[in-house]
Amino acid sequence: MISSITVNCDGKNKNTLEQKERITWLRKYLKESELLKDDSKNLTKTSAYFYQNKILINVAEPEELYSKTNINTIIDFSKNTNKRIKIRKLNEFLAIISTLGFDSAGELLKEDHLWLKHDEKWSLFELENENVQFPGQKVMFEEIKYKKGKFIILHGGCCDTESIAILEVLNNKSLELLFNNTLYGTSYKFLKKNGKLEIFERDIENNIINEISLESH
Repeated sequence: MISSITVNCDGKNKNTLEQKERITWLRKYLKESELLKDDSKNLTKTSAYFYQNKILINVAEPEELYSKTNINTIIDFSKNTNKRIKIRKLNEFLAIISTLGFDSAGELLKEDHLWLKHDEKWSLFELENENVQFPGQKVMFEEIKYKKGKFIILHGGCCDTESIAILEVLNNKSLELLFNNTLYGTSYKFLKKNGKLEIFERDIENNIINEISLESH
């Protein structure tokens, strides 16, 4: 599916991950004083609050499903979230945050998310009616072959699927979705030549099937 949607950071792309009350085994390891508070004007505080809550709610049950090493990693992350997340600000309005997450089975994942600032408040980037949050997602900020300007590439997947979304950065704070697609059985290949990213679809034997071109967008 190819689509073109312009996002103007007008507040509609708010975080829609409903953090329902769910008490998990992880909660017993945290003191009340270690639970973080939200501050949407401060990127570190609001994202740390979000990710601490997310891991508290989404960790799988029971505790014994995880190895001792993973249990220690999860506990450490939940106690020190503001130190464990890595924030890369692209500009005053856009940031990439690297964090710890879970797949649908509760397995640990390292993934990146895109965050936006609007009206002095930071929130996780999402699009209404478009899924741009992929399992194990990585976020790249690159120039792309055939196009001028900078682009954000969201890339991830699970099992035999692989997904990609390409967003153009407009005026440093607006985003236009140029491409959003999921592959089944095949995968994406990324090459960088002369400072520009080239994206291909390849088969299971690593043979290139076609090039993902954005010339018409």
